[in-house]
Amino acid sequence: MSTEAPRQGGTWRQTRVLLYKNCLIKWRTKRTSIQEILIPLSLLGLLIIISMIQPNKRHGRMPDSVLYSTNRTSVSEFIVGYTPITNVTRKIMHKMLSEYCPEGKEVQEFLTEQEMKEASLLNPKKFIGVIFKDSMSYHLRVPRQMIPESSSHLESKTSCSKSFEMCEAEVYWYHGFTALQICIDAAIIEFKTNHSVLEGLEETEVVIMGKSAAVEIDYFFRGVILIYLVIAFSPFGYYLTIHIMTEKEKKLKEFLIVMGLQDTAFWLSWVLLYSSLIFVMSFLMSIIATFSSLFPQSSSFVIFLLFFLYGISSISFAFMLTSLFKKSSNAGSAQYFTTVAFGAIGVTIVLLQDFPKSFVWSLSPLCECTFLVGVAQVIHLEDYEHGAVFSHLTHGPYPLIIVVTLLALDSMLYLLLGIYFDQVIPGAYGLRRSFFFFLKPSFWIKKTRNYEELYESCGNENLDFNQVIEPIPSEFKGKEAIRISHIEKSFVKNDDVVEALKNLSFDIYEGQITALLGHSGTGKTTLMNILCGLCPPSDGFASIYGYQVSEIDDMLDVRKIMGVCQQIDIFFDVLTVEENLSIIASVKGIPPNDLIQEVQNVLLDLDMQFFKDNQAKTLSGGQKRKLSVGFAVLGDPKVLLLDEPTTGMDPCSRQTVWNLLKNRKANSVTVFSTHFMDEADIVADRKAVISRGMLKCLGSSLFLKTKWGIGYRLSMQIDKYCNTEGTAFLIRQHIPGASLLKETEEQLVYALPYKDTDRFSALFADLDTHSHLGVISYGLSTSTLEDVFFKLEVEAETDQQDFGVFNLEQAEDKMDRNSVNELEQSLLMLSRTKSCAISNKSLWRKQALVIAKVHFHSFNRDIKSMSEVLALFLVFLCVEIFMFHVYKEYLKNTMAPIKLSPDLYFLKPNETHHKYKTSLLIQNCTSINIDDMIVNPLQSQNILTEMFNGSDYVSVSPHNAALNVVHVSKTYVLKAAFNRTMLHSLPLMINIISNLYLHNLNVTENIHVWISSFIQEITDRSFIMVMIVQCLTVGVTMTGLPSYFTMENAENHRIKAYTQLKLSGLYPSAYWCGQALVDIPLYYTILLVMTGILFGVYHEIFFSPMKIFAVAFCIIGYVPSVILFHYVVSFTFKSIQSTKEFWSFIFPTAALICIIVTDVAFIKWYTAAIIIHMSFCIFVPIYPLIGCLLTLLEETKKIGQKVERSSERLLVSIVAPYLQCIIWLFLLRHLEVKHGGKSMRADTFFRAPTRLKACKFLDVSHEDDGDEDVMAEKLKVKEMITCQDCEEKPAVLVISLHKEYDGKADFLLGRKMKKVATNYLSLCVKKGEVLGILGPNGAGKTTLINILAGEVEPTSGQVLMGDYCLGENIMDNSMKYMGYCPQTNPLWPNITLQEHFEIYGAIKGMSPSDRVEVIKCFSKALDLKEHLQKRVKKIGAGVKRKLCFALSMLGNPHITLLDEPSTGMDPIAIQHMWKAIRAAFKSKERAAILATHYMAEAEAICDRVAVLVSGKLRYIGTVQHLKTKFGRGYFLEMKLKETPETQQKEYLQRKILSIFPNANCLKSFASILAYKIPKEDVQSLALVFSKLEEAKHAFNVEEYSFSQATLDQVFVELVKEQEEEDSNFATLNGTISWERSQEDRVIF
Repeated sequence: MSTEAPRQGGTWRQTRVLLYKNCLIKWRTKRTSIQEILIPLSLLGLLIIISMIQPNKRHGRMPDSVLYSTNRTSVSEFIVGYTPITNVTRKIMHKMLSEYCPEGKEVQEFLTEQEMKEASLLNPKKFIGVIFKDSMSYHLRVPRQMIPESSSHLESKTSCSKSFEMCEAEVYWYHGFTALQICIDAAIIEFKTNHSVLEGLEETEVVIMGKSAAVEIDYFFRGVILIYLVIAFSPFGYYLTIHIMTEKEKKLKEFLIVMGLQDTAFWLSWVLLYSSLIFVMSFLMSIIATFSSLFPQSSSFVIFLLFFLYGISSISFAFMLTSLFKKSSNAGSAQYFTTVAFGAIGVTIVLLQDFPKSFVWSLSPLCECTFLVGVAQVIHLEDYEHGAVFSHLTHGPYPLIIVVTLLALDSMLYLLLGIYFDQVIPGAYGLRRSFFFFLKPSFWIKKTRNYEELYESCGNENLDFNQVIEPIPSEFKGKEAIRISHIEKSFVKNDDVVEALKNLSFDIYEGQITALLGHSGTGKTTLMNILCGLCPPSDGFASIYGYQVSEIDDMLDVRKIMGVCQQIDIFFDVLTVEENLSIIASVKGIPPNDLIQEVQNVLLDLDMQFFKDNQAKTLSGGQKRKLSVGFAVLGDPKVLLLDEPTTGMDPCSRQTVWNLLKNRKANSVTVFSTHFMDEADIVADRKAVISRGMLKCLGSSLFLKTKWGIGYRLSMQIDKYCNTEGTAFLIRQHIPGASLLKETEEQLVYALPYKDTDRFSALFADLDTHSHLGVISYGLSTSTLEDVFFKLEVEAETDQQDFGVFNLEQAEDKMDRNSVNELEQSLLMLSRTKSCAISNKSLWRKQALVIAKVHFHSFNRDIKSMSEVLALFLVFLCVEIFMFHVYKEYLKNTMAPIKLSPDLYFLKPNETHHKYKTSLLIQNCTSINIDDMIVNPLQSQNILTEMFNGSDYVSVSPHNAALNVVHVSKTYVLKAAFNRTMLHSLPLMINIISNLYLHNLNVTENIHVWISSFIQEITDRSFIMVMIVQCLTVGVTMTGLPSYFTMENAENHRIKAYTQLKLSGLYPSAYWCGQALVDIPLYYTILLVMTGILFGVYHEIFFSPMKIFAVAFCIIGYVPSVILFHYVVSFTFKSIQSTKEFWSFIFPTAALICIIVTDVAFIKWYTAAIIIHMSFCIFVPIYPLIGCLLTLLEETKKIGQKVERSSERLLVSIVAPYLQCIIWLFLLRHLEVKHGGKSMRADTFFRAPTRLKACKFLDVSHEDDGDEDVMAEKLKVKEMITCQDCEEKPAVLVISLHKEYDGKADFLLGRKMKKVATNYLSLCVKKGEVLGILGPNGAGKTTLINILAGEVEPTSGQVLMGDYCLGENIMDNSMKYMGYCPQTNPLWPNITLQEHFEIYGAIKGMSPSDRVEVIKCFSKALDLKEHLQKRVKKIGAGVKRKLCFALSMLGNPHITLLDEPSTGMDPIAIQHMWKAIRAAFKSKERAAILATHYMAEAEAICDRVAVLVSGKLRYIGTVQHLKTKFGRGYFLEMKLKETPETQQKEYLQRKILSIFPNANCLKSFASILAYKIPKEDVQSLALVFSKLEEAKHAFNVEEYSFSQATLDQVFVELVKEQEEEDSNFATLNGTISWERSQEDRVIF
């Protein structure tokens, strides 16, 4: 079938418009955009500060330097002790002190090493201990200042670069250790050989080896620079990932593709935007880096190129990740952690420098590693050449030219992989290609296919569907636009196969509107998704104008002529309505010259001009739905697919959409799914009813109603003296099959069968003559599609699949009566259950325990929060395990004795290479051979020697030591040269020389020496940095965890669960105490475990009991302080959308800043640090415990030493939380009173006693309301107030209720305008009455409900319930709570249905036995039994609404507020809900106010309805009175037995015009005629039906229907058009909107 030429949307045009959209979003979300830019700049600024603080230092060449001779007298300054006490050790020590160190004090003897250690504590700076292992081995334990701080060597080759500085290795010489070692060695040698070598040892010259010019590099800060640079661009990749994944989660990408977007344009728009950001950021960073101390010698362009290509590769990597993940949080976290992980690999490679180049280049697909190699190369060029400039691109170990090339290749690789994965990885929506699609010829060469032949081969079998499918008129044959043949679709859900569609086959025709009907889960949306190309069918065939919907290439062509409105509203939140429409219009390919006019037409057609400049996220639900419909109709598409297009719209908006669809149906095909039967009845030409995935019937409204309808509804408005029995007798006298459907004080409704239409005229004639019966007025409406649909579903329930629906009427009627009786009996039992008579104290205690249970289960069952808490705790635990290992290793290495063994610094003879070991240089300055004297003994000590003949050690560096033999005065003098970076090389050389003397004295044994200190101070920088990292981990963990379980209050307010609880009678103090009962013990447990782990890691450190008590006392006050503080900040839910995520980020960040600032301050400015610490303790509630632990952790830096002023710091940390608890408690009370809403019970702490206000009627002299019923209602309200002895007071009295909101400042008037929500509203609700509140969107319905519920304070006016004002001095126990079913479900997602019943029952004070009975009744009445043990998040929307209604009825409240109680339900569930509501309010003691958009709901449930327009009461009365008063006409539809000739059709039309002179023909084709009949043409229903019966027999009419205007139609006529209030003129009376022209009226 030929189609119109589709519009073409070029890739570049789509790219430009999406780029414009992305830029707009960036501009509108300034906070996020600024974060993206500021984070890299701030990181770069931090790096520059670091480079300024720790710049690389260049040092010149330093010559060898000779140390002065040793002085034995320095030993006399120390107290020397030794152990064990033996004859050998006594002789050695006596000889050492008496002969070699004559000025020394007497040596002290100790039996054990422990005694010696205790003695050292008395004078730790002067005590030296000698521990003999045997006569040739000893262990020296000395004061800390006598040995170097580091363990064995210094990484920095530039240490001790100034001649006047004392190197660490020189400490041995200048602090007396060498002299002591010489004395002990000489004593041992003399004891062993009886030969003194003291003079020779003392004459040994000691030389510090010189060094060449070098650059001092701090590898720690270099590692910091590398890490910061690698994550500098991660915010761009992270936010890009979040943006793209958010669009995918919101189905924006699939939506745009359905609208005709090409994948290339989508990816290219984001690439161009972020490439621009990367370009600007790289330019700024390169300029700053090269003009600062970071890379001062390098070329700005080279640095820019390196940064830019890395940034491009980063965002390309982010693109690839978006194709692999389905959730933005997972993709964002993966992008960040992969950046950190790959960056850590790169940093390791760069810093260790021990990896082969082939391995390094093999990691080039990881862009972070490649970039870090490039940065390391730049640093290398900065250090050793003249920076990274063009001439040096090929220099160095890793040339920059290769790095730049690899980064470019990485970018292309990531982009290609991202596009490939997006095409082949299965997603929730969209068609996917095979994994090797690019290898197939069909991908590169497109072939045309004959789908007509394919359809014929898959055509429907000749099944007899005549009973359920209405034959199509001949004029539509050959116009099949959509062909569906044997479509099947199945899903796997919870390991079960769910069949959504089963062998579905039918055709949809051009020029017709087809409606898909069915309850939730029946397969309507699945079929729509298949037709849209969002999911392929499991089996079968579907085509649109010859294009197969399961082929990607075919759908590209179909989408050029297709408009789609999906079930959920999809739009760009921060863009305006007009901007959204313009972008979609450009994506669809509407020519630029026509685009503006097309957008304006859509705005006009859908009445969106008044809010076209509003951001989409600020629209109401109905307005958002209009926008979605607007997207679909843009460009007048030939195929229009709409999935529940009017959900959430008010009746006026729905009528607007209906008109639009009817006006655009010519030469196009429209398919829409809906739950609203009236919508399908009015709009659709054909209705397809789908049940359980199968087609149940297909045809026009008249066909379906005639086959399955219950007939007509006769609705009569009666007075209070009506003779109901006489009326019933009269009706059944004429219509024996009539049945009573509804009876109230003001209305009677009867069902009249279709087959008795010939008797209607006589019935209506009698009703007109028998005025004494008390019938004020009556009206007739035909059977609705609701009735048809309900009957079809009854057939499905009885499992009769043979299409025999015609024999089910009796069974269905019986089933319906039984279900109603069961409902009434079940709900009647609820009226017997009341609150238990328990004391307020007992009720408070019960409520607190129930809230604690809810809070615990909500957190315990929240997998996300639990996993986040466990993840944080596991991070802490892993850090502590690592710290425990590091601490053990560090103590083992630092506090363990160091053995002065040659293999510490020297290679063995068979070794060739070691990072820290070299050979020992031997320099012979004598003329003799020294092999026997020097070389051979050294080799016997297992030392590799190397002969050296020069005079400058620098020329042969690096070597760890050298030995020079010099001939002086007939003796040989040894010169020992040592490397200043090998810290223990000097005592080792002394030991080697002593052993040389021993060998020359023919002793083969060697002297073995160990050294260590008594008191260790941890000063190693790397270990201190690890400790700082640990402090950061502790701070992040302990401050980040509470946000995950203390922020439930924010969610309770957001879903209105807190309002529901308070209206149920909850004490506010019980609410907060119940949460604290869970949060405080949980946080205590967490902190005790964490501090226990901390003390376990540092168990070898002695903490005084006072310090441990200080921590415990601090925790006792800290926990409630932090928990209360979190409760206080939870009230930010109004301004912060994700309260939990926001504060879980803010608090750890604040903790990090505090820790870093405090640590830096204690290093640099100790006094100022004390002030900073105290300030943080007082003003930062999360800091006190951190400050307390930081003070104790400093003990690990100075083991055994005192930390200055630690007591003062601990005292502030301990006291501050207790003071803060008091502050937070009163601040919480203030916030609860201000924002918590009204409480039904007086709370001692959270509510101050209030005085009873006088209830007065505010007689506001505004313009006349114009309706006598409204004026009568006002007079009735005034009478009720002044009446003191009224027989029965109303349940609810609303008195002159007025509510204004502040609007935006007006540009022209220069002042803020007020938006009026309710405009001096007065009405009353009698006991036993259900009052319906109707009105278009923004009319004030929700505001009225919120005022009644206590969520909103009125500007003026009062609400009376019972005898008292709401919330003030309520004495009656029945008014301790009220029923409330809000529009949003106030349900906890992780709590089961049964637990909801138990919780609210306990809150209302019901006994356990009553709660069990109530659960039984409700589960039976509302069909909830099988769902009782399910969590709320796993049940459907309909079941949730049932639960909300049930909770509102708990405890038999006398007043119930119902706000859209059936929203989101399918027709069957709606019918069931209506029955339940009608049964629940049969009691004359109950009253309800029901706000709804659904007119059928108001007609089925409400005794009276009140219509609000712009906050004013426009009408109040019964539904029939409303129809009679405001109904403008009737609707007539006829179907002929066969397609008539043209002349015969004209005769019939003349007959109709003779009966109804002003009739307007709405539809005339084939055998169907439809007319709109004005009210003035119908003087008597009796006469009308009499003439219609004559016409039926005269003109071969098969069937006809004649009905009064529906409530929807009457409502639209009454409201006309809601006052579309621009924010600048919100208070102006929109009377002009009542002047609606005749041609703009709704077509029925």
